Amino acid sequence: MEEVLRVTPVIGLPQFNGWSHVWELNLDLQTKLVVCLALEGDNATNIGRDVIELIAQLPPRSAQGLYQALKEAIALCENQQKSLSVSAGIFHHHQTVLASYQSSIVLKRGAKVGTIVQSENELRIIEGKFDLDDVFVFSTQNGRQFIDQISLNFERGYDSDGVITAIVPALHSLTDSSTAALAFVAVTQEEPMAESPVPTMEIDLQSNDDQESLAISLSAGQSSSKVNQELSQTTTLAQAQAAADDSGITIGQPLSSSKKQYFLHRKNILDTTLRGFAVAITIGRRLGQTGVQTATQIIQSFSSKTYLGAPPSKKMIRLAILAVVIVLFLALLGWFFWARNKQLEAAALAIAQPFRAQLAQLATVATVDPIPARLMATDLMAAVTMAQQQAEESGEKKTAAELSIILTEVKTVYDNISGRDELTELPIFYDLRLVSSDFIASQATLVGNQAMFLDSEKKTVIILNLDTKQVFATSVDSLESVRAVSPFQDLSAVLLANGLYQLPFNVDAQPVEVKEVGDSNREATLIANFGSYVYVFNPEKRNIYRYVKSGGQYSDPVGWLLDPLGVPFTSVVSWSIDGDIWLGTDSGQILKFTTGKAADFNAQGLEDPLFSPLQVVTREELNTIYILEPAKKRLVVLTKTGQFLREIKSSSLGAATTILINTDGTKAYVVSGSTVFELAV
Repeated sequence: MEEVLRVTPVIGLPQFNGWSHVWELNLDLQTKLVVCLALEGDNATNIGRDVIELIAQLPPRSAQGLYQALKEAIALCENQQKSLSVSAGIFHHHQTVLASYQSSIVLKRGAKVGTIVQSENELRIIEGKFDLDDVFVFSTQNGRQFIDQISLNFERGYDSDGVITAIVPALHSLTDSSTAALAFVAVTQEEPMAESPVPTMEIDLQSNDDQESLAISLSAGQSSSKVNQELSQTTTLAQAQAAADDSGITIGQPLSSSKKQYFLHRKNILDTTLRGFAVAITIGRRLGQTGVQTATQIIQSFSSKTYLGAPPSKKMIRLAILAVVIVLFLALLGWFFWARNKQLEAAALAIAQPFRAQLAQLATVATVDPIPARLMATDLMAAVTMAQQQAEESGEKKTAAELSIILTEVKTVYDNISGRDELTELPIFYDLRLVSSDFIASQATLVGNQAMFLDSEKKTVIILNLDTKQVFATSVDSLESVRAVSPFQDLSAVLLANGLYQLPFNVDAQPVEVKEVGDSNREATLIANFGSYVYVFNPEKRNIYRYVKSGGQYSDPVGWLLDPLGVPFTSVVSWSIDGDIWLGTDSGQILKFTTGKAADFNAQGLEDPLFSPLQVVTREELNTIYILEPAKKRLVVLTKTGQFLREIKSSSLGAATTILINTDGTKAYVVSGSTVFELAV
């Protein structure tokens, strides 16, 4: 049996301004780096990846290396105005280097549990030793709130799996768990993969009186109070060693260095292969000698008996000996390749195990909240793809094959939660030509279950009940022109023509003027209402005007925009109002305005960005925004914070002009000319 480190990550659900991650890296077959980190601030995910790449470029293998790597990571985050919390450890042959910055590390040894290092706004490094059955718990700053519960469960006799099972629901139930992360590092035993000599630790402590002490380490059995010594405490190496002599504290030994993880891994495999050949040759030589002796004895016994004819010749004896040697050699060669194949399989499983653990966690998060799971799946696919490429370049076919299986499984999970669907032709809900043979809808709008379609050229309005499909048409040809329409809850609509006109929902109704033509509406292109307010979009006057509707009367217009500068009036092609005003432009922009001022809004998570004319639809009771982009034949659904939810592609969307969303947001009615398609969203 040999000791192995089993790392189990528990991380929160990522957000745009918060991200946490547990990362482990096998520096060689006996050295592992574990990092538990969290970042807070806008675009935290991308900066977090930069931090991991920074550490991975020259992976630390000593206290000095770990200190330098984390200092650079802290500086990177400070330059990007992000808050970093990180705990990390290097584990090598019963020796460990631990680091903490705005984080904590807890050790369970036997029945005792305690914090061995923690820090606030300073980086602390300690060195020590670990034993079989030790459990280290790395936590970020936001993960510290669970330390007391973890310690209590350990003291109650829970094993690591039991503690993890108890803590996961509590962590994920946090209102914002994006910066909460824990890493459980358990020292366990398993059957050895293959016999190989254990590398010796070389002590390389060259120093002078002016050198700063990188770390003062504590033997594993000492109290945590002695361990919590700051890295910022400056002592000479001689002073640190003197202190060690008095208190049992020892200067930590630096671990061996390397440039790349896979170079070391390849060297170990090569060394093992060469040693295997040497053993095979020695065993083959001895077995060959034994075989020769055995063959000679058989032949001598054979020739000592009396047979008709001459005794065996020397040539026959040599052939018999050669045959025995060949059989033994082939048997030995077969055994060697079988053993080597088993070793490669074990190595492949060891490399794949951390990815398997992350895949299991991804599957759990995906069932709870698919949006953060998409980010986790994207990160995991990138990590597995990189490891697979490295394995292929190194000629490690077993590892590459195992990682390929994991990558396929991750892609399957991602496809199930990606929210991306491609459909063929959409089912037709209604053909408006059944009401008016040459009707072409230029605009459509919805109130309750009543859909209103306007043909500006024919000056015809069609009202369609979406539940019963009862329908009627009414003419508004008494108006000189009709540019837009917006319905009210009282089953009437306001028309934007030469002035504003009200139209009841009945067959014989005629439009009635409620506001004469004026500067506010003469060149207006869009109209919409919210509650008792009616809004018109006027690119000529570079403003949005608001009227107050009271009964059949309309107030004088008031300019709603407080700062019209920066609004691309000539580019706006659609809008929707839910209390805020949302504008869609001909270049794929979605602009949000609150109380007359521009508000921040960015679409996130789209693989293919919006770039062409958009139709934007939302309402006060909906938590989502629906965007029709005909140029890309797709309907995109976003949250009102900009997070991607779903994308539906269909050739039927290529000629669509507008969409209607039903009351609960579960169906979309896509209008294309005279055809209304139905689509579940």
